[in-house]
Amino acid sequence: VLFTKKANAPVLPADPTLVLGDQRFVKGSKDAKITIVEFSDLQCPACKAAQPLIDDLLQEASASARLVYRQFPLRTVHKNALAAAKAAEAAGVQGKFWEMHDKLFETQSKWEDEADPSALFEEYAKAVGLNVDTWKKDLQNKDLDHIINEDPEKIEYTSARYTSNMLVKYGKESGAYQVNGTDPEETYIENRTILEGRYINNADIEKKQNVAVIGRMVQRDLIKNGNAVGKDLDLNGTVFKVIGVFSDDGGDQDERMISVPISTLQQLKKSSDTLSTIFVTYNQNLSPAEAITYSDNLEKSLKKNLQVSPDDENAVRVNNNAKNMEKTFQFLLIITLIVGFIGLGTLLAGIIGISNIMVYIVKERTREIGVRKAIGAKPNAIVALIIQESVVITVISGIIGVALGVLTLTLIGDRLEKYFIMAPSVGWGLIAVAFVCLVIAGLISGFVPAYRASKIKPIEALRSD
Repeated sequence: VLFTKKANAPVLPADPTLVLGDQRFVKGSKDAKITIVEFSDLQCPACKAAQPLIDDLLQEASASARLVYRQFPLRTVHKNALAAAKAAEAAGVQGKFWEMHDKLFETQSKWEDEADPSALFEEYAKAVGLNVDTWKKDLQNKDLDHIINEDPEKIEYTSARYTSNMLVKYGKESGAYQVNGTDPEETYIENRTILEGRYINNADIEKKQNVAVIGRMVQRDLIKNGNAVGKDLDLNGTVFKVIGVFSDDGGDQDERMISVPISTLQQLKKSSDTLSTIFVTYNQNLSPAEAITYSDNLEKSLKKNLQVSPDDENAVRVNNNAKNMEKTFQFLLIITLIVGFIGLGTLLAGIIGISNIMVYIVKERTREIGVRKAIGAKPNAIVALIIQESVVITVISGIIGVALGVLTLTLIGDRLEKYFIMAPSVGWGLIAVAFVCLVIAGLISGFVPAYRASKIKPIEALRSD
């Protein structure tokens, strides 16, 4: 549903995957023809007022409609909206999201102005039949929440990981492997490719499913030939069903890993909320310097949050690839400057060459220029004529050069991959800049000859050979 203040404003199509999200909380049949997506704030009075209407609508059209609920806490307006959303999410882990959702709307007036509504939320958790101790733990993993909420616009992906080494068995085969409790964004951070099946999703984490995604080498070691999806693995005595197989650019070592839902692995480890590592990828719009500054600030903030001394390097260890590659960035900057200098020199050489050509052309057409001036051509018209010819020659030559360059890069393709040159190409933005530079170069190279031509006296021009 799209809302607009302008009656005649165009309505742009929305990407269904972005609108629907991960569909964690759904009412109705998955085969329903109509999907209603509700973006709701549990502290919003209007959302509370709209809920009975939505319930009535679903009841009337139960056979053809379903509801997808999405959390949308307006934190700047409603101070307890985020806490309420987390309380409902934690209830959802035990399959009681809708009960907690209804309870929070029903009691909204009691908790909306509370300085700390956690005690009331705990009462509601008991009232809807939750295991309160488990519910409290599901509200934890505060370190990950802290990172996400610190500067969300500077983050591209985040993934929490809990690591354990386990003995894994399949039939008569067995081996020791690193098992990672993780979440769906790991596949983007690790740049993994799904070969069979699927990766872990949010529903697996919420329901603490015993499912696993295995690396290609694990499949080769244990399952040998055939499709691994659907097979059962024994991980330290607990059975996990394989839902996918991945490949990893990191090579065999990274493909000898097994990923399971982080909530499942934490539950196996005595319901701990411990995290081994938190992976963060920067927003691609950040410069290397901004990424390093953000990382340093985040490290200080984490240590403060965990009440760790700022000088303790072992309590919180941060490995920042942007900082590790700072010298690489500096080297690339130097290479860019050198290439830019060479390009500028080439451009200047081209300007001088075209200028010499235009001088020769003007000399050869001296008599023509004299005739033009004798019949009334003004100096400005002569200048415009010569500059126009200069620009045309420059642009045509430049287009031919760009076309040859693009063709060469296309023919090269990925043949230079062993030299770490991946998919060389020229973007349209760079071509547009080059075109503007060609026009400017044509103007500069044609101006001097054009100016000299405009100063030729008609009588002298007509006498020239």
